Amino acid sequence: MRVIYFYTPMCGTCQLAEKLLSYVELLVDEKIEKYNINYERELASKLKIESVPCLVKIDGEKVEKLYAFSDVTNLYEWMK
Repeated sequence: MRVIYFYTPMCGTCQLAEKLLSYVELLVDEKIEKYNINYERELASKLKIESVPCLVKIDGEKVEKLYAFSDVTNLYEWMK
């Protein structure tokens, strides 16, 4: 499984989401790849990212996206 986090540096919501992700990273085995969407436009376009923050989970052919980062528990459950 591959997990990718898309953000922009000036986005306040992205900064909050990244703090939540830092806790989740301690609980899961997967490494979360982090990309500034301004520099990864090709990948973001390929994955059809609609807004940031966005967490993408790729498991084989299955691609899931999460745009709402409500709390650590929600993120942890989504990543399992």
